[in-house]
Amino acid sequence: MTATQRTLKYIKDLGLTADIVERFIKPKGTYGFRKDYLNFADIIAFSEADGIIAIQSTVYKELKRHKDKYKNNHYINLWLKSGGKFWIIAWKKVKKSKTDKRKVWMPIIEEYKL
Repeated sequence: MTATQRTLKYIKDLGLTADIVERFIKPKGTYGFRKDYLNFADIIAFSEADGIIAIQSTVYKELKRHKDKYKNNHYINLWLKSGGKFWIIAWKKVKKSKTDKRKVWMPIIEEYKL
């Protein structure tokens, strides 16, 4: 399961309506790439209680890179000024408990504000 799929399930389990808005671009060659909505969002989610949220999903080891990338993103600032919220949800594997050695995925949620 990818970070985006894991995030989508997590957000829906919280009761928000959500869908993936990134898309796959396939060039003429062999390889393609994923393009985020306005270069910053993988998922758009909303509810009456939470409003509208653009979400970037990633794994924990990529969190700093994403945070640095979005520091001066014009679209994020415009999104926030328009009343939207922006979250980065990074997934990290952690021990289930001190006595249980199995690992589970845990979301680290960072919300951007103006």
